[in-house]
Amino acid sequence: MHRRELETFIDILDYQASSPDEKALVEACARLGIIYLNDNNDIYTLRLRMARKPDPELMGMEDSLDENNDIVQYKRLQVLEFTSDRKRMSVIVMDKFGQIWLYTKGAESHVLPLCNTKSSHVAAQTQKHINEFAKEGLRTLAIARRKLTKTEFI
Repeated sequence: MHRRELETFIDILDYQASSPDEKALVEACARLGIIYLNDNNDIYTLRLRMARKPDPELMGMEDSLDENNDIVQYKRLQVLEFTSDRKRMSVIVMDKFGQIWLYTKGAESHVLPLCNTKSSHVAAQTQKHINEFAKEGLRTLAIARRKLTKTEFI
């Protein structure tokens, strides 16, 4: 999908959200080609429209793409709402293969320290970008994800 088509598509969708941050996040993902289509009966449906497909492992979408390689669905298992103590919001979902994922968004000061040491170089690079955005007066959110075992989920 070309940039102009993508922008038109986003305008047509006219996302509504419970907060400006959430709307900005969904629209930013759409501009990158990860398009939120809907959630129905606790099933999130996304369409991938990218010039280049994402690294499935990086995106947490291993083997989750359909035959056309552009639809991904996750079942919502739990939402952990934002609180002033946690300074983040999380959602726990299951892909079509039964793998459970935790996705978290929030203040980088509360999200980045939770990232494992294997990805410390990614966290350091992310912090560098966040610092650059802050110097320009922009607000930021950090996003992280992790696989959960069924035991961890319970």
